[in-house]
Amino acid sequence: MFGNTLGARKRGRKRSRRSSACRTGIVRFKTKRGKVVSFHGKTGAGCAPRKKPSTRHLARYKSALAKASRACKGKRGRTFRSCVSSRM
Repeated sequence: MFGNTLGARKRGRKRSRRSSACRTGIVRFKTKRGKVVSFHGKTGAGCAPRKKPSTRHLARYKSALAKASRACKGKRGRTFRSCVSSRM
């Protein structure tokens, strides 16, 4: 009925899931213009999303620009930009 295996289980290699892993290696891709860009980085579905870069070091310039743009409120186009640049 079962052949001559006497109920023995089959032995074989278990395949590991390669696609879900996160591995480091050289990442290569082509840009829209056809240039090949390559760098050392992480690839795979198991990789966490990248951390957003911090722009805290630009806070003094951001606040100065906001202050200048509020002072120049109501002007348009080139006059607004020249007003902001003179106040910066």
